[in-house]
Amino acid sequence: MTMPSVNPVMYLTEVRVRVIEGRQLPGIHIKPVVKVTVAGQNKRTRIRKGNNPVFDETFFMNFYETPSDLFDEPIFITVCDSRSLRTDAVIGEFK
Repeated sequence: MTMPSVNPVMYLTEVRVRVIEGRQLPGIHIKPVVKVTVAGQNKRTRIRKGNNPVFDETFFMNFYETPSDLFDEPIFITVCDSRSLRTDAVIGEFK
C-alpha cells in the first residue's frame, strides 16, 4: 500500500502595517497620502492636510506564503502629495 502524496502546507500569513504620522514634511499647502506596498499588494491612507499629518491607520495584508519567504520581501512606504500624482510628486520614501 502506498501513501498518497502530501501537498505542501499553505500558510496564511498576515502582515500588519500601521501608519501613524508624518513630521515636518516639505512643501507648502500639501495634502499627503501614504502608499504601503508589501509583496505586490498596495494600500493607501486617507488624504490629510498639512506638513505634520496624523494618519493613524492600520493595514492588514494576507499572503499564502511561508513566513520565511515573506520575510525576504521588502516593505515600501511612499509619501506623495495627493494634489499631484506625478512621479515627481513623491515627498519621501522608505524601504
